[in-house]
Amino acid sequence: GHIPERERMNKRDDRAREDNAKADEMAARADVIERQADNTIYSDDPDAIEALEARIAGLEAERDAIKAYNASCRKGAPDVDLLTDSQRRDLANVKQVAAYSLGKGGAMPSYALTNLSGNISRQKKRLGSLRNPRPELPRLLNPVKYAGECRTCGQTIERGESALYWKAAKELEHDACYQRGEAIVTSGFGSSWRHSGEITRRASAPRTPAPGPQGPSRARWSSFCASCSSGS
Repeated sequence: GHIPERERMNKRDDRAREDNAKADEMAARADVIERQADNTIYSDDPDAIEALEARIAGLEAERDAIKAYNASCRKGAPDVDLLTDSQRRDLANVKQVAAYSLGKGGAMPSYALTNLSGNISRQKKRLGSLRNPRPELPRLLNPVKYAGECRTCGQTIERGESALYWKAAKELEHDACYQRGEAIVTSGFGSSWRHSGEITRRASAPRTPAPGPQGPSRARWSSFCASCSSGS
């Protein structure tokens, strides 16, 4: 029959198992985050470029290993010794749970090379941005929320005044002070950079209608004649 006390005990046991499983999951996530933090390369690190170069070299070596293994599979003689230890473990896991994703002759799944190539491309793009960093551009604040000193002339910029804001340094600057030193050049493709030297502004000439009437044409909207005021 129904025993309320036993049901309550079972529910407590179920909750305890759920709590333990949740604790194990959070601990595993913490371990992953810690490992990622240990391998993280910050852009402001003094050896960031060297670390990225080493990472790219390692990723390219992994890609070459997979390519060599896949070539041996196509020849009918798979050689797992061409793979790294982690790649051999991944291959064994795939064979066990998703053998259908293997390539011809037991080759590594196609996504392995795709993911590696994408990661290499991202790392190379980041390496290029570190080698040739794009200069910071100020953001126009109109008006500023807090008063401060201009980073160039040192004069006070009052609250409500228009000024430029340098986000990284958290500094304000008069637009006139900035324009005297450097100009922002924008290309037709939407990219911008800073150019030192004299600033030249080229404004397109305003379009002015030719004097006198433009000749008869069909009116697009109903209106009144300028001479007799009759509707048209």
